[in-house]
Amino acid sequence: MTALLMTALAGLFYVSGCSRAEKLERGVAKQVTVSAAMSLKDVMEEIKTLYSAQGAAINLNFGASGTLQHQIEQGAPVDIFISAAKKQVDDLDRKGLIDPSTRKNLLGNEVVLITPQAVDLVKDFKDLLKPEVKKIAIGNPEVVPAGKYAQETLVSLNLWNGLQQKLVFAKDVRQVLHYVESEIVDAGIVFFSDAVSSGKVRIAAKASKDLHQEVIYTAVVISYSEEKEAALNFLRYLAGPETAKVFAKYGFTPLATGR
Repeated sequence: MTALLMTALAGLFYVSGCSRAEKLERGVAKQVTVSAAMSLKDVMEEIKTLYSAQGAAINLNFGASGTLQHQIEQGAPVDIFISAAKKQVDDLDRKGLIDPSTRKNLLGNEVVLITPQAVDLVKDFKDLLKPEVKKIAIGNPEVVPAGKYAQETLVSLNLWNGLQQKLVFAKDVRQVLHYVESEIVDAGIVFFSDAVSSGKVRIAAKASKDLHQEVIYTAVVISYSEEKEAALNFLRYLAGPETAKVFAKYGFTPLATGR
């Protein structure tokens, strides 16, 4: 009886092992970890659901692009990095931490000035100088691309120095949005995609594209990824026509122009 039981168990382990091996061969059991800019949170959650329906496993990690860059520099287990600016990817490239052949200019976006929905005190960037405007939120320019674009815009408009006492620096662009939604501040500068995701803010003005560097979300596979094939497959999916429609729905401009 014992011999028969052992034989049966051995057969079960063999079948289970073959099943897992087959899944690994198809890439189904492989998990791809994506570190993406916080402004991509809503759209990437939907894309994850769509892609997971095909049997793929995607793990999402969100944060300020600069913060995610530092995590990768420290060896965080990441397969794909999607930054809201080229700079962070360029920095990683110089350190040999990305596979440059996989680099894609994935998306575009716009920089906008927002206020709480019921407030019409601010209708233009220059209105930020009004004494009634006490606090203005932007992302920390050191680590938040939206904050860097905001800084560039205000510098170009000769407003940066005059607004120093009013500025509130946030850890990421979604915190800026939260501050404005909650009326903790009188205005904030975010991406267009963030503004349209909320029913509690209004867009007071859009920054002309010549006021700041072009907003380009750059996606790339990390050089030390242990799931490069699965990561590349997902990156191709992100640059495909199906996801382009999803990105557009959330206020992004699909690019997928390669490097």
